[in-house]
Amino acid sequence: MRLSPARDPWSVRRHAQPTTAIGLTAGEVADYGLSPSEVLRLARLSPDQIARRNAMARLNGLDPARLEEDRALDIATALCCVDCTEAGGCRLAVAEGSLPESADFCANSDTWRTLAAE
Repeated sequence: MRLSPARDPWSVRRHAQPTTAIGLTAGEVADYGLSPSEVLRLARLSPDQIARRNAMARLNGLDPARLEEDRALDIATALCCVDCTEAGGCRLAVAEGSLPESADFCANSDTWRTLAAE
């Protein structure tokens, strides 16, 4: 799976076969331990959510290209975003191009900072 805003239109992906829509084979779904509901949630990620996830990685010091290189990281961070209850804070931070004093509203913030420090 390579989650990127340039993927097929969200309206097409959300109605497609979910495993195919996210670019995983049944074997890969099993290897990553994804449940059917997680596959559905990933398939329904909107391009805006994916773009915001990538922008938040960048704002926290992590090059979003790292997500392209590490499929497990791509999946794990996307699952956090799909369940996000703080989309407003995320939109605001991305629109302003900077993080507030505390970016702890983002479920991925510790992940971004830890990886950026490597």
